[in-house]
Amino acid sequence: MKRILLSLLMLISLREAALAQTSNTSPDAQPTGLLILSKQGSGPILRDSLSLTLASGPGCDQTQTRIPDGSRMISDSFALNVNDSGLGTFHGSVRIVTARDEILHVGIIRGTVGINDCDPTSTVCATVCNRPWHLEGIYEPAPTFARNPNGEVAIANFKADLDPRVAGPLPIYRARLDGWFSPPPTFARRIRIAPDKSMYLTNETIQVSVTNGSESAIQGYDLKSRCSIFELQRQESDRWVTAGQCFLRRAPLPVNIKPGETLQVELQPTGPSAPIRQGVYRIALTFRVLDDDKMLSDYFVAFSPLLRINGMPQREAVSVSVDSDRYFKGQAINVTIDNNTARAIRTFDHQTNCSIVTVQRLQDGNWVNVAECPLASPTRPVKIASRESVAVKLPAAPFTGDFEPGVYRVEFSYAELDGDEQNPGPSVKLYSAQFSIVPGRGMKAKE
Repeated sequence: MKRILLSLLMLISLREAALAQTSNTSPDAQPTGLLILSKQGSGPILRDSLSLTLASGPGCDQTQTRIPDGSRMISDSFALNVNDSGLGTFHGSVRIVTARDEILHVGIIRGTVGINDCDPTSTVCATVCNRPWHLEGIYEPAPTFARNPNGEVAIANFKADLDPRVAGPLPIYRARLDGWFSPPPTFARRIRIAPDKSMYLTNETIQVSVTNGSESAIQGYDLKSRCSIFELQRQESDRWVTAGQCFLRRAPLPVNIKPGETLQVELQPTGPSAPIRQGVYRIALTFRVLDDDKMLSDYFVAFSPLLRINGMPQREAVSVSVDSDRYFKGQAINVTIDNNTARAIRTFDHQTNCSIVTVQRLQDGNWVNVAECPLASPTRPVKIASRESVAVKLPAAPFTGDFEPGVYRVEFSYAELDGDEQNPGPSVKLYSAQFSIVPGRGMKAKE
């Protein structure tokens, strides 16, 4: 309750500041200070979830372009703690998303259930103050170390009541979200991040440009996704997860971008980092502003428009893959050979650990075969039937040695057999995605 009172005091002070800046401004004028947020919502609120479709309230909402009609406030980590009389509390993390489930804002919501404004002249509190199933509380942005250049809901009152017009198995509520929206600083809106396309395949290079259209230099740091200055973030439920971890072992280096300068960066689909999965992504740049070569203390983050990465089109092919992009030394490496073609293929054993695949390590820019087969027995052909998948586990029994830390790939060589499965065609070589082997827990890397 103390935290709610403090939040209410903060809301009052924000309101006074905003009124001072907007007293001579019409509701449609988009003032430079705080903007009026006035949304109405409708949808189910359950004991463990919330889903409200939002629309601008009549007259005064100034956030239509930032939170368009049809956006939704949703939560799958919601807790409605009430008794049978509809009295109690609620809290949870929520996200405001577009109609296409693209995240706009992430916040925290909490308050009381069943409390109404009391008549100070009444002495019968239970009949005057209790309002069963009435939700009333505060929406606040989720904590973050960097400011959102698209703006943020500064703070808002949240109210919801059961909709008496709707009868059905789910409790449908009418809700309101009224408060203040903090637009981004003018200079932050002038940092533009632009991928060269809005849609990619998982094996395509993402070309990204960042343009500093402000009047000050900005500074970011490398060793982010694919060791660049950008974070490639994938949307997962109510959060953004950074993809393409960099494994370089050094301190991050600063990268300055002068006013009016455009920097071009390539995010490669291959490398020691994990392969890029399909999904909805955005590209983020965390930066600080330089003023006469002195760094300002605040961090800002700029985002690209949303982009989508799709999987490769399904087609008949032979493939080789590993089950991870990173292993500890001594951990088993599971390799899968998938013959998704209409014909059988032939390969040979006596390769790494006498298996049918060759493991290669990157040394001084060259790929070197490792763990070659020590057996003196004849090499044998191995047939893989049409539509058959073969699993290979390395190190393979009876070999117990493991691979040293480094960057690796798996090579698979095969030839397609004719209709009688007798005569092989030309030899073909395939390679898995690169992966890394790191020292095991409690071990130190070799110098």
